[in-house]
Amino acid sequence: TGNININYVKSIGFDATCSLVVLDEKFEPVTVSLSENDERNIIMWMDHRAGNETTEINLKSTESCDDVLKFYGGKISLEQQPGKLLWLKRNMKQNVCWKRAKHFFDLPDFLRWKATGSLERSVCSCVCKLCYRSSEEKQYWDEKFWSRFDMNDLCENNFEKLGTTVRKPFSTSNFDLLSKNVAEELGIKDGIRVGTPLIDAYAGALGGLACKSPVKDSHLTERLVIVAG
Repeated sequence: TGNININYVKSIGFDATCSLVVLDEKFEPVTVSLSENDERNIIMWMDHRAGNETTEINLKSTESCDDVLKFYGGKISLEQQPGKLLWLKRNMKQNVCWKRAKHFFDLPDFLRWKATGSLERSVCSCVCKLCYRSSEEKQYWDEKFWSRFDMNDLCENNFEKLGTTVRKPFSTSNFDLLSKNVAEELGIKDGIRVGTPLIDAYAGALGGLACKSPVKDSHLTERLVIVAG
């Protein structure tokens, strides 16, 4: 922001990869590594350690005729969070990770929490990566889905560990405000609005669709948007 007039900055928003961040009840890092180093508290989106767990979730969901998977092309991928969460519960010592973990964030939601202190989650992250159910009729965490894989402890206290309140983006009535200490770090004013975050590719697509093309009368189907980082 060095060359920007900070008076022009009225709001900010975050996007990031769909990596899994784990914190304890004091919001301190909880290890996700067999090294048991708490500084390693993020499972990157590209981390495919949970292959067996993801395959099991897909198989059991299909056998039980669970309709959760129909929203994901018939199966979840290695880059979604259910398999990674199951891996943590099965492969990390309980008192080192799972029992200490009180907050599981997708990285975009973690950044918003860092900036505002809000524990609310984005429907983008929750639907795309955590099998949150969202339709025109209702939105909810599916307790049956998580309990089937012995992760019913995630359902406690209205899914507090995953996010009790899930917010849609682009709301003009519900928003958080940037904290003073983060504003100082960013070099902008505190108290400005912080939008509901998006996963990086979704934010890139939104930006690509919203940008103005120098080509007159260019049709949407004739544009190519390349999102990279």
